[in-house]
Amino acid sequence: MSINLKYILKRNKIDMEAFFLKNQIENYEQLCEHCKNVDIIPITKVEYDLLVKKEEKPKEVKIEKPKQRKKSTRASSKTQTRQKRRSSSKKVNNT
Repeated sequence: MSINLKYILKRNKIDMEAFFLKNQIENYEQLCEHCKNVDIIPITKVEYDLLVKKEEKPKEVKIEKPKQRKKSTRASSKTQTRQKRRSSSKKVNNT
């Protein structure tokens, strides 16, 4: 009984790129051959082409904006002083 490749990748928490690198797959024919040997239903040629096109796109360089300081949520930015605690209510018996 054959199992779908997408199911196996999802179950093993691995993406297609990592699967291709691990199994040294460079084209769709190699993918089909590997799946045939392991008794797995491969993805379609259309899905493979979409994945390959995504990988080949050059990554755009993002221009980072300078980070703005986070605004204070308190009404005043002064450091708060520690409040005094209640004195203990235990009485010491000196006999």
